[in-house]
Amino acid sequence: MKKIEETEPRFIADAHLGKLARHLRFAGCDTLLFREGSDRELKRIAAAQSRILLTRDRGIPEGGTPIVVHLHSPELREQLIELSRRFPLHDCFRPFSRCMVCNTPLHSVSRDAVRDRIPPAVAEHFNTFKECPGCGRIYWKGDHYRRMLREWESIFSSATDRCDPGSFAGSNPDGSTPP
Repeated sequence: MKKIEETEPRFIADAHLGKLARHLRFAGCDTLLFREGSDRELKRIAAAQSRILLTRDRGIPEGGTPIVVHLHSPELREQLIELSRRFPLHDCFRPFSRCMVCNTPLHSVSRDAVRDRIPPAVAEHFNTFKECPGCGRIYWKGDHYRRMLREWESIFSSATDRCDPGSFAGSNPDGSTPP
């Protein structure tokens, strides 16, 4: 079995980090949201599924299994920068590959297959669609997609600007980013 550090990170976020979970899912990160239950149950699920536990709850101790990451900032952008510094989010960035709502991997579908479930203007202007087989949500690369890409570009830039050269996953030894 590979160590977590050698694979793409898989997360479980506690109930207070719903926005963070949605943003990580947009980026393609496998991220569960633990909505209710005890800290013990949260840790049990994280360990059983080899997930990194994300929390702001200082009552959840670090050390041992699972890996627990206490996020310092209450601000979403700063949380994403913190995670980008610590884990290879840049290397596994695949926007719109997971449902932002339920975390299920998305599948490409034709416009004709979803035409009756999207606004007419969307059907007229977009050709590429993805569908969640879990909850049925439809995604396309509209304004929200473009805004999120710009936001993530800024997050990755901020993560590398504040790191030592080479410490960011996906950078070359000289600190430059590969093409």
